[in-house]
Amino acid sequence: MDVSDDLCDTCRAVDVAKYLSHNGPISTPMGYFQEILKNEHCTLCKLIIKTLSVHAKSYWRPGKYPSEMCYLGRLNRGPFPAEIEVWFHATSKTLPDGIWGHSTVLGRIKRVDSVEPRVFERLNYSLIRSWMHDCAAQHGPKCNPPGPSRDSLPLLLLDVKRMRLFKGARHCRYLALSYVWGQVKQFQTVKSNFQQLQQDGALLRVRDQLPRLINDSIAFVADLGETYLWVDALCIVQDDPEDKKHYVPRMDRIYGEALITIVALSAHDANCALPGVVAGSRTPSPSPTKLGTLLLVPEPRSLGAAIESSTWRSRGWTFQEGMLSKKRLYFSDCQVYWHCSGSYCLEDGEAHTGGQLSNWNIQPLGRDVSNDPRTRFNVYESLVKQYSRRTLTYASDSLNAFVGILSAIEDSFGWRFVSALPENLFDFALLWSPMWQGRLRPREPLGSACNSPTWCWTAWEDNIYWDPWRLDSYVGKRVRLKSKVKDFIIIDRLGVRKIVRENPSLGEDLPSSLPDLSEASQLAELNENSNCALVFEAPGLRADMYTISSPRPELSTLPRPFSDSFTNTLRGQLWIYDTAGHHCGTLRGIDSWKPCSNSVYEFVLLSRGDQDKIIQADVEIYRDHLPPEYPSADEYYEEIFDISIYQHSSFWALNIMLVERKGDLSQRLAVGQLHVDAWDSTSQKTKRFFLV
Repeated sequence: MDVSDDLCDTCRAVDVAKYLSHNGPISTPMGYFQEILKNEHCTLCKLIIKTLSVHAKSYWRPGKYPSEMCYLGRLNRGPFPAEIEVWFHATSKTLPDGIWGHSTVLGRIKRVDSVEPRVFERLNYSLIRSWMHDCAAQHGPKCNPPGPSRDSLPLLLLDVKRMRLFKGARHCRYLALSYVWGQVKQFQTVKSNFQQLQQDGALLRVRDQLPRLINDSIAFVADLGETYLWVDALCIVQDDPEDKKHYVPRMDRIYGEALITIVALSAHDANCALPGVVAGSRTPSPSPTKLGTLLLVPEPRSLGAAIESSTWRSRGWTFQEGMLSKKRLYFSDCQVYWHCSGSYCLEDGEAHTGGQLSNWNIQPLGRDVSNDPRTRFNVYESLVKQYSRRTLTYASDSLNAFVGILSAIEDSFGWRFVSALPENLFDFALLWSPMWQGRLRPREPLGSACNSPTWCWTAWEDNIYWDPWRLDSYVGKRVRLKSKVKDFIIIDRLGVRKIVRENPSLGEDLPSSLPDLSEASQLAELNENSNCALVFEAPGLRADMYTISSPRPELSTLPRPFSDSFTNTLRGQLWIYDTAGHHCGTLRGIDSWKPCSNSVYEFVLLSRGDQDKIIQADVEIYRDHLPPEYPSADEYYEEIFDISIYQHSSFWALNIMLVERKGDLSQRLAVGQLHVDAWDSTSQKTKRFFLV
């Protein structure tokens, strides 16, 4: 325990006890982070650094980052004792080059009454059982469905008492494991050992071949007093394509109907421990710092912060495992956290009802959502944005690792998906874009290659989003879309069919004629290896009628300096220039242009967008509702076209797709917007596109 009362001049002037009262000071500047870090003999400075370091970021460097002013403040928590807050604000100007945006690093200091740790080396099983009991008794059907659903699956389960695999009935009570495989070569259930592993004690005989995480999970389930565990490596026959085909799309059932999902948050691969199951596998609570008569400790990371810093959060497969689970028990390196729809609890802290989690998105699939298409699409987009940031070992998993989420959305919204895009909002869904520089997932070698079509976001690597200011609204001015595509035809393993679209609230104006299906079928034979092809007719023209290059904002007539928002949006963009050299359009998610001589590049007109004209007065009125970095009214338009040449007009924004055509087949490269006057001045014509 740090008992030194040595304080620097700044800290000596601070009455820490007042911050723990309900009428103490609100905030006090304590100095810049790096200066505080140098005060190694000041007890309070060390506590401040220790508290903020709980939330350390990867870019932090001693002597350089972070460099912001730090503040000390008070947090009133209603019926709970007040706590001390320590924080600093980071912006694009203070962050390292290449990182932009706005964030706050916030740590909390709480008072304790004893030097005894709240969290010990071993798990507190009685506490975990109390969380389970309270949830079962108080939280109702959102956490505890009344029984197995009509679509429940009979599962292959691991019996931790008889140490064998067991073909469970639909009503079996089981826990599921969510973890990162990593590069570990682990024991798996395959056709050759499937029968043998169903014998009593079979898993004991191979236990030394099981990775530590699975062994610890078996021990945890047994010590908790439960019987069955579901682990993907053991409970799906890994070399049986039919078994995978049956269970992979049903991850919403497997994780959604589990009694608890064990989330191995601190494990970077399957050989790591499940902390707290075995003595010595985790660190007990830190000893407190003594300031006068006060005993103070940094509050441990919130669950949100623990998730953000974990390898588990970075992996593709674990995304749907966490999202689809109704009750999750997270194992971090310092404590366990419980989260369900009705409560959020941790070993080192009070229980909170309502399931509220700070610093982390609440499960979007657990919310009550209206029938409004925009609201529902926002839920879908939120899930796509979170998933697309994650990594996959095999490109071929890009759709499979999300298909459980799609199944859950289908059940909740009644939607139908083609690849990973919702059919009823297909015109809008096609306008996704990588945030920066999208890269097509590897299409070779066979077996591990991505076979998603290029027009679906699952075929691409990068953060995926739908530009809200261009497709939804900016400063309260709504965007209205009108489709320029008569009908979309899908050709996949199920045959040839028309996509059925709806047009509520999004403003599509959709003619209903249908292209010839027999011709589409003949085209399909030319590309029999395609997983899913999209056929449609739309206005198009050759891209070489324009010049495509990196943005040249130095030619802009706008006053300087540009806002940070305008400057930062130029990353991951190419600008389109008309024959006179004027900026007339912008492509997103692409930052280099090296056309191949044997390909033809075309712009396809997908839809037109209309929005009431935005003026600077609109921006000023909405200032309090905008993020810290946002464009001016002129910059909003200058990002798409040269405002000294082109002007706002009704339906000026053409939503275009850049495609690469080879023979009869085309691939998507990017989407963007083009000013209608630059399009109408060319000789475009309606063309048939066969996108793969």
